[in-house]
Amino acid sequence: MYLDQIERTTYEFGKALSNGLGLDLLQDKYDHYIETEERYLDRVNEAYEVASWYDKLQHDIDETKFKTRKDRLKELQEEIDLRREGNTLSQYDLDILEAKYKVLQAQMALEDAQNNKSELELVRDSSGNWNYRYTANADDVAAKQQELLDAENEWYNLAKQQTKDVTNEIIATWTEAQEALNELYSDTTNFIYDEEGNRLSLTEEALAKEAEIREYYTEKVKYLETEKEVAITDMTEAGNQAMIHLAVAAGDTVSDITGFTAQEIETLVKTTGTSSQQLLISDLSQIQEILRNGMNDTTSELNRNSEVLRGIVGNNTGLIDMFDNVYARDLDSMTANTGKFESSLEGTIEKCQGHFDDYASTVSQVATDCDISLDKLDDAVTEVSDSTNYLADAGYSAVNSLWAQVDATWSAQSGYLALADSVM
Repeated sequence: MYLDQIERTTYEFGKALSNGLGLDLLQDKYDHYIETEERYLDRVNEAYEVASWYDKLQHDIDETKFKTRKDRLKELQEEIDLRREGNTLSQYDLDILEAKYKVLQAQMALEDAQNNKSELELVRDSSGNWNYRYTANADDVAAKQQELLDAENEWYNLAKQQTKDVTNEIIATWTEAQEALNELYSDTTNFIYDEEGNRLSLTEEALAKEAEIREYYTEKVKYLETEKEVAITDMTEAGNQAMIHLAVAAGDTVSDITGFTAQEIETLVKTTGTSSQQLLISDLSQIQEILRNGMNDTTSELNRNSEVLRGIVGNNTGLIDMFDNVYARDLDSMTANTGKFESSLEGTIEKCQGHFDDYASTVSQVATDCDISLDKLDDAVTEVSDSTNYLADAGYSAVNSLWAQVDATWSAQSGYLALADSVM
């Protein structure tokens, strides 16, 4: 009785400090809040990162004289606004943007190397005449091409790691929610009797903890699912671009991916004045026309004004969507029921409440049959349990004592036998 009174008094102290929550639940709420808030940049840090990003890319935009490059830089500059919607700009977003920026820089460096025709080469024209022409430095082009491939690989692996990490976190969150509910409804200290001692119910703290479980895990699974979708999109985009450029660099046929050979892609890049990434997400029929007709008025116009292709970006992504992101698809399938989490959690809580009500009714019926209130029944059960434990402990002590006596008898017998052997 005394210990119960002390425990209740100190508990009320913590409850008063936490505005009725109880210190355990207050700690849970604090941990959950910090975890969620630190997942994304707060408004001050977000504003700082956005301003820094805009300033950095604006410097590049102002420095370049090519409109196509200005457009590509501007598009990347504005991507941060899409990622910050709902105040959900994360460190991953900043890292992936930086990776894409390095890719874009590497692309422009490669284009510069390809366009820097500083070396003379002797070639024969269609009439059989030999002429000198300026060509790009092959070693410089190869080095810049490798830098592009390295940057794209870094971009791809960053998105792949995020896909794996978020998927793992979703599964871990499901497990945490399961364990939290099991602990809540299995802990009998969360049960309380009414004033008459005739009705068993959950404590206010237990009900508040149940509400916290419902709110915290439901919201967490939602934003994790969004993060997973973003990471898969990033991974697929990076994988598409990397596969094309790897095939072009190796001189392999990529018709199984794009319908065009690597040589055709290289020719298109040169004649249109655009990058292979821009080219491969442009209008399919226009590209096919260029390949059929060669250098004609349309091609010349594209060569002079490559933003023609930029103007139709996104109208036909069939060329690059054939990249089969099996890794991401397999991970995604493991958490395919994320959309059902909230309804499943609600259903589980209802079932747990139903099981508790059945248990409370059974206990009440036992108390009624015994003509005793629930709290006194609990005290009686506790007393019987304590007595049973005491009796069990006494029994174990008696058994151990008997074994000790047996051991002593055997030791004495062994001593007598040794003495007899020595006498004989």
